[in-house]
Amino acid sequence: MSDDMLGRYAVEDFEKHKIIIKNVVKHRGCDCPFSSVLINAKNGSRTIVHSNKNLPELTIEDFRNLDLEQYKWIHFEGRNVRQVVLMLKYVTEWNSAHSKIVTSVELEKPKDELKELLPLADVVFVGKDFASFQGCKNKYDAVARNIALVKPK
Repeated sequence: MSDDMLGRYAVEDFEKHKIIIKNVVKHRGCDCPFSSVLINAKNGSRTIVHSNKNLPELTIEDFRNLDLEQYKWIHFEGRNVRQVVLMLKYVTEWNSAHSKIVTSVELEKPKDELKELLPLADVVFVGKDFASFQGCKNKYDAVARNIALVKPK
């Protein structure tokens, strides 16, 4: 979280809605990322305009500071892939000695490196852009293309 005006508004809104944010990493002097979703009223397509000027992505060092006993499910975005790989491996190691935390990851952007995340999470959400990037024509192609790469049960 940033400490700018928009970041402070987000914190107040989370608190108002009883969303627990005590483990959020706070960054001084950073701008809060902002997204606007534009929806086409005629066909329902959406365009997201996103701005993140300078808020850093979560690192494995940040993640290691969490008390994983507090979590049952942790979801990751496929953004900072090198760090997300380390975080998913960290949870896997933790799971071998503790109660199980389910992990999930969203693969959305058309980037080849996202394939590294497929075998590491328990649940994988494959977005349309990533599937198209892989050459998939529909959701069935996406499942067929990736099923052998996901984490075995």
